[in-house]
Amino acid sequence: MASAQEQPFENLGGRAVILHQESTWHYVGLFTASALWLYYAAYMYRARKRQQRRVEVFDSSLRGDLDRALSQNEFQMAMTRDNAWRGLAPVWVAATLWIVVIFHLKGAVFWGYLLMVAISIGSLAAVLWRKHRVIRKRLVPRQQELESLRAKLADTGR
Repeated sequence: MASAQEQPFENLGGRAVILHQESTWHYVGLFTASALWLYYAAYMYRARKRQQRRVEVFDSSLRGDLDRALSQNEFQMAMTRDNAWRGLAPVWVAATLWIVVIFHLKGAVFWGYLLMVAISIGSLAAVLWRKHRVIRKRLVPRQQELESLRAKLADTGR
């Protein structure tokens, strides 16, 4: 017989799976995860709007286009660097929290939690490494190239 905290549930395969009765903790976990997702969406929206206002001030000339490209590249570097801690980490926490709640409701075994946390940490580390590599291999050389072009343009304008 199922206890007051658990109730049987038939899944599509016909096996009986024990689901835990939802509790206040589950609702708090899902609400916290939702709040973190909302924070990330607001953070990205504000950052994009701020960048749009920043690039609108450049005039419509070759120098203005170079300054706009430099500003956009600096924005991409800052977002790639800062987004990891202000954006991705909260999203990873939210996703992990959501999965923990689902695992608990499904009555997952302890090693399932460990595997899920290991995958979450490993994927976050891989994404952070990839972001660092993109900055180093693509964005910094582009920044240097644009600054060089701007310097050459300034030299020819004299």
